[in-house]
Amino acid sequence: MVGYGSRENFEVGRPFEDANYLALREGLQIVICQKQELSNNHIFMTPKASEKTKFIPSKEGKKVVEKYGPINRENTEHVSVIEDYLSIPGKDRKFWKEMKEEKIFYMWAIEGGPRKFFEGANKMLLWVLRVYELPFTLTKEEDYGALGRTYKIFEDKGSLEKLVKIINLYESDELDAVIESNEEFYERKKKIKEIIDKHR
Repeated sequence: MVGYGSRENFEVGRPFEDANYLALREGLQIVICQKQELSNNHIFMTPKASEKTKFIPSKEGKKVVEKYGPINRENTEHVSVIEDYLSIPGKDRKFWKEMKEEKIFYMWAIEGGPRKFFEGANKMLLWVLRVYELPFTLTKEEDYGALGRTYKIFEDKGSLEKLVKIINLYESDELDAVIESNEEFYERKKKIKEIIDKHR
């Protein structure tokens, strides 16, 4: 059972680039680029503290930020579960071209986005994320604070009560998934795996 003190209990938050945060939140995307796996696959999602980025968004990515922004950087209403870690040919331009054409990962310019992210990397991964919407808000002021490059739920009574509520809602299957259909989610994941295999 997942509970407070467990390594999989949503107590740690991860900041996301604006375009990724919005695309995941709106169900437009189910993966992000990363270079490591986590010990805790249950995380709450936050936007980065600033809109500044060293990566170049695509035209589509800019449109998504314009359409669904502005972003409130002081709170969040979303958590996610990392369903899988997929090893990818992260430096292969043809791979990213197909991922973009298939509308799987298209928020970023290929050279200034994923290929730049994986420059010099030994481990190249996609996190496959199932995103859920909370029935309440977590705020920086009251519920969580910075912990290095991540965030962590405060250990006061009110914040821990919210954390336990999230855990209970997830365990009882009462959190609303952004992509409601399991069939759709796993079909999208299957397509990603097929593209990866094609470019190995």
